[in-house]
Amino acid sequence: MWPSPNYPTVVAQSYAGWMRTSDNSTDSAYGPLASIVVPAGTMGLNSKLVIITDWDCDAVSTARTKTLAVDFGGTNIQAPTTTTLITYKIMVEIQNLNSLTSQKTANSVTYVATANPRYATSIDTTTNQNIDFKCRWDANVSGATIALLGYSIIHYPGA
Repeated sequence: MWPSPNYPTVVAQSYAGWMRTSDNSTDSAYGPLASIVVPAGTMGLNSKLVIITDWDCDAVSTARTKTLAVDFGGTNIQAPTTTTLITYKIMVEIQNLNSLTSQKTANSVTYVATANPRYATSIDTTTNQNIDFKCRWDANVSGATIALLGYSIIHYPGA
């Protein structure tokens, strides 16, 4: 039977691309790029969401710090920074811990030899929850851009 309840399923995926260009007035505040609703009840007691994002930073080479962020249920679960022209492919895993309201999130940019790469959250997955992609600079940067090229959100059912 396909799809089996034990197979991964795509919750959302888009490679349409979103871009934020520096406006030199609100650059240090987070600007939203995309928001996806994870429907209530998508996650089971021990299931997980895997979020993969593809980012490009800066059309202008600057030493300013750029932050690429992901929120789940209004809580920031990832916010790596860079000061260079860079392309990032980042994976985040949100796993329910035998509870519909308690998760551990693997949110490190690199998972090798990372101290405490799991972040605890208490998001109620029995209700709709947003996954928000956003970005910012630490200061105004004329002509700079940050682009979210696309994302995939995959649900892996638990036991």
